[in-house]
Order: sequence, then structure tokens, then C-alpha cells
Amino acid sequence: MLCDVLCGRDPELPPCGPAGLTDAAAFHKISGFLIEAAAGDERLTSWIGPEEFNRLIEQRGRAVLWTKALNLELARVEQAISSANQAPAILLKGAGLADTFYPDPALRTSADLDVMVHRSRQAAVGRALSKLGYDPATGESPWFMRSKHHAEFERPAGLRRYLVEVHRQAINDPVARPLDYDSLIQRALPLDFAGGRIMIPSPSDQILLSSLHLVADIARNLTSIHDLRLAADAVGERTLSETFERAGKMGMLWPLNRALDCVDHFFGQKTTRPEPAGTRPSFGPMVAADVYAPRVAIHLGQFAAASWRLRGAYLKNLLWPPRDQMEWLVDTERETGTFALRVRYYVQAFASLFRDRS
Repeated sequence: MLCDVLCGRDPELPPCGPAGLTDAAAFHKISGFLIEAAAGDERLTSWIGPEEFNRLIEQRGRAVLWTKALNLELARVEQAISSANQAPAILLKGAGLADTFYPDPALRTSADLDVMVHRSRQAAVGRALSKLGYDPATGESPWFMRSKHHAEFERPAGLRRYLVEVHRQAINDPVARPLDYDSLIQRALPLDFAGGRIMIPSPSDQILLSSLHLVADIARNLTSIHDLRLAADAVGERTLSETFERAGKMGMLWPLNRALDCVDHFFGQKTTRPEPAGTRPSFGPMVAADVYAPRVAIHLGQFAAASWRLRGAYLKNLLWPPRDQMEWLVDTERETGTFALRVRYYVQAFASLFRDRS
């Protein structure tokens, strides 16, 4: 139903009920599209009802305001980041996608700021952010979720926090290494925002980055799929062919084609493929996220990416995790004893091994 909304088709009413639809729209970050669709469809508006419609508007308003706050924060920190990087920083996702591909940029909201810098300057950028009130992010996820492709820094903002992810590569997988800062900056374009200016990837690079992010994302958020759909539709046949050619040289044809599979599947399209996908890359976080259900994909992907020195501790943590880690991973709606929680953890992890996502 949400795919129908994003494509402008007449939506079928979902079985989840209005409250479930509102929650799903929030998770997939498409409340704005749903509000626009309901505004032109009396049947949908009536089915949602005034209470849930008001909740939709409220969550949409919060998302838009937070995105504007992030843009103002980016204007505040961009110069320090670029100075520490000794070259212009590159903004990933977020405002770059919104301004380039979305008919109304306000429809593409953001939760944090992602910037790409030189691999060797990541620590220097972190020190520059610390002078602006940022600390290394602690988060609530277990230690095994700590990424190696970016460092996270946060600063309090009322009841929320500004989160800046400083990337040295797009995703935590060897496949992404060729698409680093030096590669992106060659084609990067300037973006004016909130009184500031920052570089963003070229449309071709946006397609490659969106593909990598989509395939590696265990959640498969609809916004990520929609980003790629809009980008592939907007660039034209020539740029798309050039993108496939570059993907072939960098060893990224498989994630590019796999991501377009998601676009075609969810939106009922048949995207032109100038070149076939070829062989799937070696097993790593991206392939794990594509093959296995989310719970086990987190484990197997990060284990594959870990150094040999860490794999022993990692394996011990997977086989006998502490309670807080099991609570984070296991679906449970009520207080559960540690033994029962551990049994549920093993059952769900084992079952995930046999759940094919393809």
C-alpha cells in the first residue's frame, strides 16, 4: 500500500489498521507522501480517521522540523569538518538526495548527518567536532554493532541529539572501498543550504551509493528504495549506462543490480540494465544482509568483517550473549526470565538461518 502511495497509484487499504499504517509510515519515513495521498482521496482519509490523521501530521511535522534543524547544524559544523579534512567534506544521503531527485525536498527527511572525508583525516575531523561540543556516540546497540566504516559523534539537542557520522567509506564492506572520498570528490557538486554550502556526490555516484546502502541495510527501508528509484528515473539512459560501466570497473555491478531488483520488485518496474550483475562478491556484511533475515545477518556480516584477533571474542559473544544484547535482538512484549530469553534468542537466530530474503 505504501509503495502505491509513493508511485501515485490508488492505494488498497491495508489489513494492519490505521494505527499500524501510521507506525509503518513513520518507520519508512514517508508520512509526508501518505498525507498528500490522503488529502486527495476521501476514502483513504475516512479510513485513517481524524485521530490517526492528526498523529500522521504530528510525526510529519516533527520530521520536517528536525531535518531543518539538522541543516542548520550542518551549516554550523561544515567549515570545521572541511578544515580538519583539509578539503571539502562530502554530504551523503539526506539533503543531497532531497534537493537532487525529490519533487519537494521537504518530503525527504533525515535523522542524522552523514559526511565523507579522507580516510586518513577521520580522527582529525572527530577532534574538530569535539571542540564544537560533540562526544563519541554511545548509542544503545550492543558492541558488535559498532561500525568500522564510520565514526559517530553526538551533541545534546533538547530531548534529542545531533548525530554526525563521519565516513571513510560508504558501507562496512570491502566492496565499497573503491568508492571512497578521492573517487567521489572528482565528480562532486556544490549544494547551497541553510546559508551554507557543501559538496554532494554526482547523480551517478548517488546511484552507486544508494545501491550499496540499500543492499547492506538489514531493514530495507522504503525510503532507501525510493531514493534509488527516483535517482535511476531522473538521470537518463546515458548517465545510467555510464554508471553501470563505472560499477563494472569498481566491482559493484552485483550490488547495483541487486538494489535495482528491490526497486523493480516493490514498485512494479522493469529498470533497464545495461550490464548483468555478474558474480556475487565474497561473503561480508553486505551479502549477509541480502541473504539472511535481519537478526542473523547482523551477526554473520559483522563477524565476517571483524579481524581475526576479534573473532574469538565475537564468537563467544554470539554463542553466550549478555542479557542486554538478547533484549535488543529478541522480540518480547513482556518481562522474561534470562533462561527463557536465552532459549528464544537461540530459536530465533537458528530460524533466521533458513529465512531466504531473496
